[in-house]
Formats: sequence, structure tokens, C-alpha cells
Amino acid sequence: MASVSPSMSSDPLPSFIPLSSGHVAIDEDHRQLADLAARFRQAVAASNLPLAMHLFEVLLSGMQAHFKREEGLLIAASAPERYDHMAMHEDVMRELLTIRQDGFRVLRCWPDRAVDLLGHLLRRTQAHDRRSAPSFAGGGSLPPLALLLPQ
Repeated sequence: MASVSPSMSSDPLPSFIPLSSGHVAIDEDHRQLADLAARFRQAVAASNLPLAMHLFEVLLSGMQAHFKREEGLLIAASAPERYDHMAMHEDVMRELLTIRQDGFRVLRCWPDRAVDLLGHLLRRTQAHDRRSAPSFAGGGSLPPLALLLPQ
């Protein structure tokens, strides 16, 4: 089973991402996404809507790329849970795209709700990643996930 540890000591979105899947690149993806989620939460807490919206977009594209990487490993390993895992990815992306398509209304009107929703989605992906960790561990090497973060 994958261990879970915080990506940052000041992370206000606590410990949602498994950092020990057994695959170096997937673990690094998880670390980057956890750091990004923490920055999103900090921007929301600071009422910096433009930065929060930008970080959400970066998180959305990062999760899309990460999910494709995980799915490639699951397919290559003929993992029995691959279809369930891929369906969860589709559900999570649908939820995130709905936030964007709604013009970030939830972020503008109910910022705590937006952060709670992100936390829920991250916990959901964590549960699936724990089950899939053995399939990730046997995968080949992957290039680093490049997230374009604001300075």
C-alpha cells in the first residue's frame, strides 16, 4: 500500500496525494500536483481570484497529463483495475471541467466550497492510486511532467 505524506509542511490541503506509488515519475507528478493544490488553496485564502483561476487551469492541465501517464502504465501492465481507474479519471475531469465551464462561479461565490471540492477529488484519486500502486511500480520510465507555474 502506498504511503501518504504531506508535500509541504504548510500545506493547507493536507496529505491527499500518495507519494509512494513505486514509480519515480508518478510519485514526482503527485508531489507537483500536491504542491499546486496547496498554492491554489493559498490563493483562494488570500482572495486572489486571478491567481486562483490560473492555478486551477494549470492544475487541470497537469491532472489531464498525469492521468494519461497513469492510464498508459495501467494498460501496459494489463492491470485488472484499469477500467475502473480510467472511469474515475473521466469523472474527476468532468467535475473539474464543469467548474471551468461555469465560469468559476463556485470559486467566485463560494471559495471554501471550491477548495472542499478539490480536496474531495484528490482524495478520490488517492484511493484509486493506492489500489493501482503495484501496476505503476512495474512501469517503464517516463519523462518529467512539466507544469507551467507562475513565479
